[in-house]
Amino acid sequence: LHNNPDKKIILKPNEKLVIQNNQFTMIPGKTITEAFDEDEPIMVLSKVHFQKEDSSATETLWVKNKLGFDGETLENIASKIERWYDVKIIIREERLKSYEYSGVFEDESLQQVMDALKLTGNFNYTINKKEVIS
Repeated sequence: LHNNPDKKIILKPNEKLVIQNNQFTMIPGKTITEAFDEDEPIMVLSKVHFQKEDSSATETLWVKNKLGFDGETLENIASKIERWYDVKIIIREERLKSYEYSGVFEDESLQQVMDALKLTGNFNYTINKKEVIS
């Protein structure tokens, strides 16, 4: 930790540390905790999620060139899809953002992934160049 180099976080097997940095903006004169939203924890220690079919952790599937999620909200999945396919996803209906999905995709196109989510989530979407709107 930058502010406390003497402190260390040691993870046990099958644990992960998630650090919230998506809304981080360094403000001169503010500490890290002051720069973050107070309602959101800066760090969360949790267990790694494993796929039922094998012993692969969902969090490390990207190493095997697989896109995976386990009980994640569509809002979180959208962020993963944006990075994976280099697109921007816009979810217009607020209710859809909290829907949870699980799945693993390997070698599927953006349209195939979106079709699978559409079938299970009962929503429509359009792809326009580098933008997906649902």
